[in-house]
Amino acid sequence: MTIVEVEMRVRERQAQFLTEVENEHLLHLAFQRRTWRGRIADALYALGQKFDPQRQVLRTPTPRAVPCQEC
Repeated sequence: MTIVEVEMRVRERQAQFLTEVENEHLLHLAFQRRTWRGRIADALYALGQKFDPQRQVLRTPTPRAVPCQEC
């Protein structure tokens, strides 16, 4: 297999992955927009908070671990 063939295969895989991610994201958005809770959740998420529909309470998202600069 030549370098050109490898590069083409990598590009095909990247395009396929991006399409899958975009489709999943669009499906998620379409589902969220159907309900008023989804619209509230979208607005709160934009503000950095999450809405728990089961308990109907606001909760701040759990902070993700940030790698230190030395790592």
